[in-house]
Amino acid sequence: MILTDEDIRAARAVSAIDKERVHRILVAVSQASGVSVDLIRAKRRGGAGDKLRQLVMFVAHREGIHENVIAEVLHRDRSTVLHGVRAEQERRNKEAAE
Repeated sequence: MILTDEDIRAARAVSAIDKERVHRILVAVSQASGVSVDLIRAKRRGGAGDKLRQLVMFVAHREGIHENVIAEVLHRDRSTVLHGVRAEQERRNKEAAE
């Protein structure tokens, strides 16, 4: 095997730390917006939950967390995370241009 037991433990520790960071971002967005964590993570589409979820994705991505980790915490696909990051960036660009 290429990885030693110590390597595997280190990889798991990094993943756990990044998942916790995404969760903290999720909670911060929930508190700032007054929208529950459950609604932000909900499977249904539409409404404030979508934009807030995309904000969580954007901030986590900006913080250097891999989209696979973000996707796992938010129960989404990696491609959905990438779309969310782009959508939030486009909203910010549009607001800056106005």
